[in-house]
Amino acid sequence: MSTSGKSYSEVKKRFSELVEIFLEEIIKSGDINAVLSNLGWEKIKKQWMPPAMISQKIEDFEMALKI
Repeated sequence: MSTSGKSYSEVKKRFSELVEIFLEEIIKSGDINAVLSNLGWEKIKKQWMPPAMISQKIEDFEMALKI
């Protein structure tokens, strides 16, 4: 998931809203177990545990746009 905003706090707020909507939708659809399992989450003693982050890297790139 990703989002954007004019400030860090706006991005945090939008991302939080995005996650909330995502979770509401998969709960409503009844697919929460399948979706979280496919995303690498594990259910341990009735609690979902997220996958461990192995690495993170930010890269810049340039691209030309023809408008």
